[in-house]
Amino acid sequence: MIFGKRRKYKLPKFPESVEKNFKSYCEIADPEAVPRLLQELEDCLSLLQQMAEKNPRVDFDVAKRLAEVSRALLRDYQSFGLRERGLIIGAVRYFAVLDDSVPDDGFATGFIDDIQVMNHVLEEIGREEMALPVK
Repeated sequence: MIFGKRRKYKLPKFPESVEKNFKSYCEIADPEAVPRLLQELEDCLSLLQQMAEKNPRVDFDVAKRLAEVSRALLRDYQSFGLRERGLIIGAVRYFAVLDDSVPDDGFATGFIDDIQVMNHVLEEIGREEMALPVK
């Protein structure tokens, strides 16, 4: 009997909007769009830094680590297949859109959904060694 691969990093079931939002961001972008995505990522990080200066619940160290992993994936974007490219774009956008399922400034664990989405994608594309710890 053949069983499917047991996933270590699954998309969270709560809140229910995580999977729906993530999947809505998954699209295959033209490699020429990568510089724009990198700029969106930097703009997001800048906003998060400003938020962290005013709100100690915003864990800017986690945001920097998510941005670091996102940059690495976008740098290697062209080396991935089409399915993996869509997942990468979904994870980067999920992080870069500040109005996601769990507000990044609302809780001490505001990036938990972003981490879970990123780790899920890293496992799916074979880059699990880049996974972030879930607090």
